[in-house]
This record gives sequence, C-alpha cells and structure tokens, in this order.
Amino acid sequence: MSVILFNLAALVTFGLGCLGLFAPARALKLVGLMLNPAVPHAISEVRATYGGLFVGLGGAALWFQSETVFAALLIGWIAVALSRVFSIMVDGTGTAANWGAVAFEAAFGGILALGFVFA
Repeated sequence: MSVILFNLAALVTFGLGCLGLFAPARALKLVGLMLNPAVPHAISEVRATYGGLFVGLGGAALWFQSETVFAALLIGWIAVALSRVFSIMVDGTGTAANWGAVAFEAAFGGILALGFVFA
C-alpha cells in the first residue's frame, strides 16, 4: 500500500513539473497567473521552479524508490501548503483558489504521510 501512495504522489509531482517545464503558460493558467511580456525572464522562472524542481523531485522519487526521497517529497508538499497558509495570513490572500491550493498541497503531503503509516 505504501508503495502505491508514494508513487502516486511522486507521479503527480512529476506530471505537474512536466506541465510547468513544457507548457508554462498552461501551468500558470492552472494557478490563476499569467506571463507579463514586460518581464521576459518570467517564463524561465516558471520552467525552472514549477517545472524543473517538480520534475527533479518527483522523478528522483520515482527513480530511486527511496523512503528518504519520499520523505523529502512529503516535506516539500507540506512546506508549500504551510507557506501558502503563511501568505494567506500575512498577505490577506484568503481566496477560494488559495484555500483550494492549500487543500491540494496538504492532500499530497497527507498521501505521502499515509505511505509512511502503512510502511
């Protein structure tokens, strides 16, 4: 059971990374953002952060099948969710989209945590 949960979260992470790397405008649309033509390097930021980081971490988890890498993935998803909650509190950005993203991110952290429960 834990292998399925670990790999599900890693595969979603990898897939989201592929979206960011190969279709950055679609990735931004998914999160409600858009590129600004006045900031041409913004697309590189999307490809690197939404793409490369997620492809690398999700891909490493799939490749190595290591509990240590899955733990890093768990920490990453929870850190993203907590950082978003921090932004909601500090920046006053408590929109439905932001709370939905917190739920999505926390769900993947939870899936990975369940993997450790069943390990």
